[in-house]
Amino acid sequence: MVIGVWHKNGTGLPGLLRRLTSMLPELGGSHVADCPEVCDVLISDGPAPDVFHPCRCRLAVVPGDAPFDASFVTADRVITYGMSCRNTVTVSSVSDGRLFLALQREIIGIDGQSLDQQELLVRHAPSTVTALAASAALLACGAAPESLEKLFKK
Repeated sequence: MVIGVWHKNGTGLPGLLRRLTSMLPELGGSHVADCPEVCDVLISDGPAPDVFHPCRCRLAVVPGDAPFDASFVTADRVITYGMSCRNTVTVSSVSDGRLFLALQREIIGIDGQSLDQQELLVRHAPSTVTALAASAALLACGAAPESLEKLFKK
């Protein structure tokens, strides 16, 4: 599986995704590619200023709260993340270094498996937006919700 990443310079998203794909057996064989033209899952944390070619993917994970030029992406399905209740993955609460993510609607992962609406606890998230983006992408790739704890473990 190829996980494509469009990211703004200076974010920790690509490194975080690389680390986790190597840690999770259910994502075995996955690798992360910067700005690919074709991938299984594309994750973006906003407009990718250096991308001048379109991307074709099976599933796109994109910010729902930021401007995003969808003309560069052709996807079979889209999952949005952000602070709005309109997004598929959002935050329900933050308390003492614990972030509760809310899946607002069912997610159909790249493997065709569905994940029902629920709340998920994430400890030690480096930032809310990075936690939302990485968590949404990994769930879309078929990672078990319990594996999100490994994502931000110090």
